[in-house]
Amino acid sequence: MKPLVSIIVPVYNAEDYIETCVESIIRQTLSNIEIILVDDGSMDNSGFLCDQYEKKDSRVRVFHQNNSGVSVARNVGINGATADWIMFVDSDDWIELDAVEQAFSKIDNSTDLIILTFCSENISKCKILESEVCYYSMDDYRYDFLGRCRFNNIEYSPEKMQCNLRLTSQCAKIYRRELLISNNILFPVGIKDNEDGFFNFEVICKIKSALFYNYPVYHVRKRSDSASRRLTGRSQRIIKSLSVYDSVIQKHNLSKKLFRYQNIDIVLKTFLIVITYIHQNLNGEKKYRECLDLCKIDLKNMLCLRGIKHTNYKDIFGPVNKMVLLMLKMHCYDLVFLSFNIYYRIKSKRKSWSKHETT
Repeated sequence: MKPLVSIIVPVYNAEDYIETCVESIIRQTLSNIEIILVDDGSMDNSGFLCDQYEKKDSRVRVFHQNNSGVSVARNVGINGATADWIMFVDSDDWIELDAVEQAFSKIDNSTDLIILTFCSENISKCKILESEVCYYSMDDYRYDFLGRCRFNNIEYSPEKMQCNLRLTSQCAKIYRRELLISNNILFPVGIKDNEDGFFNFEVICKIKSALFYNYPVYHVRKRSDSASRRLTGRSQRIIKSLSVYDSVIQKHNLSKKLFRYQNIDIVLKTFLIVITYIHQNLNGEKKYRECLDLCKIDLKNMLCLRGIKHTNYKDIFGPVNKMVLLMLKMHCYDLVFLSFNIYYRIKSKRKSWSKHETT
């Protein structure tokens, strides 16, 4: 029997987590699935563990490759999948045992994309909202999905929607495979930030309709060992991702329709650039002056300058963020950096104080 959905798991050095991940997939209440494990040149026992699962369960298929990155691994899975639908699960995450069954309980023949919800590790902390199921025709909502839903604020969602869809992530989403294959939609290679956001952007440009089901099925594991690793080269990755996003928008002739949302995104990413350098200074990786000088170079990037110039204050939430935007518009980069630095130093001290109080 042809499987209903192919669940693709890119695997890299995940021996401590892969059992939880794969077991949550193997034990799905809807068993007609294909499980594709793509070992991306792991240096630990991950590849061996994948092979063991393939021997034990006929639904499991394993691909081994030299270390090429998560995008290449996911693309290998897409090309190797045999089911009509595709879902992605990262090897350190896991899904509810009824995830697939719940997703397909609400589907109709016109649906190209199923969107469920996810949370960080503990499902009891997920906020279950009143709005349960919504069907969206892209004739009416395509630009809402491409623009407003890219942000984490309820105000930016389509009027019928009551929560954040997180369209910048591939988590908790199921894609019609024929849509991906016929439109040659793959994860971009060579990009280490927001590659799933670009993938979803291409998907939204092509789908006819989407189903949103407010049912949390996906658990994102928070790994304490990854924070410092993400800081290295992060600002350059952010700028590169902004450049790629700009080129994708131009490719689809969406510059005018998405101009406002693109600029908001640029400003929010600009905040991230500043925060990245602040943390590098606080962690002792670079001295204050070096971080400030590098940060100013990045903030003077043409895309950053454009986003800052054209973003309206009403589009940025919170008085502090509005003040930061004002300082950026006035090119007061030293003041912005100093303000962020003071804020995060105070925050760091409060954390250390609270730790001492609990011990």
